[in-house]
Amino acid sequence: MKRTARNGTMADHGVLPVLRVALVFLISLAPLTWAATTFEGTVVSADAAAGKLVVTNKQSGARFTFVVTKNTAFEGEKLKSLADLTKGQTVQVEYETKGTQYVAAKVASLPE
Repeated sequence: MKRTARNGTMADHGVLPVLRVALVFLISLAPLTWAATTFEGTVVSADAAAGKLVVTNKQSGARFTFVVTKNTAFEGEKLKSLADLTKGQTVQVEYETKGTQYVAAKVASLPE
């Protein structure tokens, strides 16, 4: 049996337009939640107690404060945690933007 406007299809009740809007909204959020970005620079400060890492890029002058969590991975010789980082050390931070915070997924030490 074919549904007609008299029988009340989903389109007649506005369900399809709502689903389309919801789908577009979810797709627009994907880059914010799934895409990791990298930032390379020099350590300005590393506060293990606060879980904060501040890195600046000399070329661009950009300065980022990263949140370091228990899930943050560390790569490099003698680099196992935030406490092992020192001021002036060159690092590359892979991070995700979550709301207004930059959350470090991985911190790798680079040769100077």
